[in-house]
Amino acid sequence: DRPFAAKNILGRISQDGYVPKPDIYNELIETFCRCNNVADALLVKAEMVRKRIKVNLVAYRALICSSCRIGKTHEAESLMEEMLKSDFLPDPHICRVLIQCYCDQMDIDKAESILSFFAKKFRIFDTESYNVLVSTYTESGDMEKLMELQDRMMKLGFAPNSLTCKYVIHGLLKAKRLYKQKLLGS
Repeated sequence: DRPFAAKNILGRISQDGYVPKPDIYNELIETFCRCNNVADALLVKAEMVRKRIKVNLVAYRALICSSCRIGKTHEAESLMEEMLKSDFLPDPHICRVLIQCYCDQMDIDKAESILSFFAKKFRIFDTESYNVLVSTYTESGDMEKLMELQDRMMKLGFAPNSLTCKYVIHGLLKAKRLYKQKLLGS
């Protein structure tokens, strides 16, 4: 209710000639996003563009994260491209949320390409994002691909931490159990 009330008040005072500061619009976008109302947040962003008001990094981050939360990864990537064209650089949080979303959708190749892109283009080596990818490979049970991923990521400059090692060990133990079950079942 509150974001809609704020938007209505903003609309009324704008009609009276008041020109709100960009921060007010950006905060309204964040508020809609916190309420998981991406559609209305995008309407506010469209209004800002129409009025030639610059969307800030925090608003872009909120839009990207909210789009990912509802599974709209393509929209999130489009917003990131728009953000880059506006001369804002992504941060580890944006990387993490995109990786998590693609992993949730089991699009592991896309998640890895995003992680590589962030590392090569922006020098963002987010271990949490890396661990999300490692965990997803572990859950899928494909240890060969996991070990290949480890090699590729280490060549890029990622360093495994204790959580990464925990996921790898868990995956190896899981693979061993599955192998034993397969032997016993044959």
